[in-house]
Amino acid sequence: GFALAAAAIAQTKDAAAPKRAASPEVVVLDNGLHVLHVPSPEATYVSIALALPIGWGHDAKGRTGCAEVLRWFFEVTQVSVKPKQRFNVDVQAGQTLISHSGPRRDAVDRLAFIESLLAGKLEVTKDRVAVALGRAKLESDNHSWLYPGSVIEQKAWRTVFRGKPEGRQSRGIPEEIARLDVAAVRKRYVDRYGCTVAALAILGNLQPKVW
Repeated sequence: GFALAAAAIAQTKDAAAPKRAASPEVVVLDNGLHVLHVPSPEATYVSIALALPIGWGHDAKGRTGCAEVLRWFFEVTQVSVKPKQRFNVDVQAGQTLISHSGPRRDAVDRLAFIESLLAGKLEVTKDRVAVALGRAKLESDNHSWLYPGSVIEQKAWRTVFRGKPEGRQSRGIPEEIARLDVAAVRKRYVDRYGCTVAALAILGNLQPKVW
């Protein structure tokens, strides 16, 4: 299982700690997740970043926008979390970066969200997907309207990066986004967003009991 989330202790009170340079440590958990831990005993905040090698450049032909829909899906699953405690989700051509920086007391809860995400336990419901599809389509429509130069830029990228991820439609084509359904989004999420391809970085005063 996700041993880090279960074993981590977020220290909510300042404790005496030796002042020394942080020694980064890289550990591979039993589930295949690569973790980079950079201890910082004096830090009042903990920064968490999860990198996944899947982005809009990996959208299948005729299904552009699927990565963007997943971005909004991850946002929708956090609606019950206070805005300042939510993860920021950034989708690029070749990766998705999910990050958060906040007080130590929030760190374990945030790691629990990462655990659920990587274990495929986030509920891909019809309502959540409907909201995610709507936001992704609106974003795609608005981007072309607000930034007409982006259309020319996208065509240039397609010419230069023909056949490569960077040449695909970054926010997806509205008509193709509209054709996505719950099954397609669930399959993309379960098949591609797992522990074995992910890397997690933790910086701050979060000391795990066991690696």
